[in-house]
Amino acid sequence: MKSFLPSLLLCLFPFTAFSLSFFQKQLSDEELREKIASEMTLDEKIGQLFMIGYPETRPDDFILEEIRAGRVGNVKIFGWNGTDTQAVAEAVAEMQKAAAETRFAVPLFTATDQEGGWIRHVKGNTSVTPGNNAIGATGKLSDAYESGRLIAAELRLIGINMNFAPVVDLFDNPEADLIGPRTFSSDPRETAALAIAFFHGQEASRVLSTAKHFPGHGRTGLDSHIYMPRIPVSEEELKRRELIPFAFLVKEKIPAVMSGHLNFPEVTGENVSASLSPHALKDLLREEMGYDGLVITDDLLMGGAQKPGTGYPDIPAECIRAGNDIVLISKDYRYYRDAFEAIRELCLSDAEFMNEVERAVRRVLTAKIEYLRKEDRVPLFPTKADAEKLPLKESLSYQQSLALRSVTAAADPIEKTTPLLLAGSYRNFGRAGSEIFADTRFFFIRDFSRGTNQYETADDIAALAGTENRTVVLLISDTETAAVGRVLNRRGVPCILFSSLNPYRARNILLPEQSILYLYGVGFESFKAGFSALAGDFVPQGHLPIQ
Repeated sequence: MKSFLPSLLLCLFPFTAFSLSFFQKQLSDEELREKIASEMTLDEKIGQLFMIGYPETRPDDFILEEIRAGRVGNVKIFGWNGTDTQAVAEAVAEMQKAAAETRFAVPLFTATDQEGGWIRHVKGNTSVTPGNNAIGATGKLSDAYESGRLIAAELRLIGINMNFAPVVDLFDNPEADLIGPRTFSSDPRETAALAIAFFHGQEASRVLSTAKHFPGHGRTGLDSHIYMPRIPVSEEELKRRELIPFAFLVKEKIPAVMSGHLNFPEVTGENVSASLSPHALKDLLREEMGYDGLVITDDLLMGGAQKPGTGYPDIPAECIRAGNDIVLISKDYRYYRDAFEAIRELCLSDAEFMNEVERAVRRVLTAKIEYLRKEDRVPLFPTKADAEKLPLKESLSYQQSLALRSVTAAADPIEKTTPLLLAGSYRNFGRAGSEIFADTRFFFIRDFSRGTNQYETADDIAALAGTENRTVVLLISDTETAAVGRVLNRRGVPCILFSSLNPYRARNILLPEQSILYLYGVGFESFKAGFSALAGDFVPQGHLPIQ
């Protein structure tokens, strides 16, 4: 296969002495970048600044034609595209072949969100991991490195060459259910150390890392998919905490940073998201911190992407003006088309804006030459056979060991013969408990929007536990299960609490007669590790990653 690859590339990326190709060996990296950038048409340049998604599991004719025409230079694999890993591999190969038909055969950045834990956009046969809180609970750089390496190794098999990870936000807000469970720690220096290790793990698999969400999402409990969170913190305080992990990663030369749709009015001096703020991106990130890599926006269909007086379809152009290099649009083709035309018109009428586009194009090409031109690149044309190697056995074994190491306990072990009532909103929780304990029943806590509430649910759990003389093990994984826990507390029903995702939820309802185990993840491996700890099979060594 190795000897066949050069012939395949010659077929897919043909060039002669009179043509210019991304894969030509005669030119240095810098010469190649400058020649391609100078010879690109305006539409080809703008195309390199767009990353778009597609609405189904397979790319449709529209996105394939836009790629072939050079008007789309990057694609994002979202959760709705990633349910079947074989389909993802085939989709990536199809889109990269379309890119091979362009004049310069510049490959696509193919990105996704595979952070670890519950943010796992490519599901299918990829490994379920305990997540960043679990890595923070062990505090081991080796765990961060191996997690990054194995996540990236699986992405590599299906042709994904850019991962929107590591998350370097800080767990500063107990209400931050969206961000908190995705963080390493509430400590900025520990976060920096673990993020650097995770980055180097991904580098080992040559998957391009993206630190997010600049300048920091951890202080707010609001979801920037819906709102533009307003974070009233001074620039000095931002530099003392949120910017520390980014500063360390900049020194380590992380190749990409994602700008967040977050408003810091005391920093920017205006009611605008950081993703649209020249002060945040040009002054702080580029000038003061010395960063010259890629800056990529979070999805511009999110509610947080706001600038007063600017609306659809001009937001992407303003993002480029603010200092972003790639604008991300999830799956609204109309928005993409209108934004493309708006950028094109500005390029023709505004010389200063055209200079911003030229700088951004060169940053994109620099990163692509570094990561996609060399022999150790992520394969451009993955196959079904590659995807069939998922999940990696090495990864499955490692994730189980990480789950065990990360368990954090304030609980005494109990006998495996103890009758248990397991209550939670994850069915794998019940299955994991039944593998460790001999006598279990599972009570599924339904979404309260379906007509139940915490009082009725708590009554049902208490009645069943009392009738059958069972010890309640309650999984706290969201606000609804936490509400059930508080009601059981008030009614004096003794419980053992298992905590997944936001550890504040369980900690805030703990009573003296209760025990608690923090698991962090929501996969089977994490639940099994918790029950093994409860049974006394090992002594938990994890520590809470929050202050």
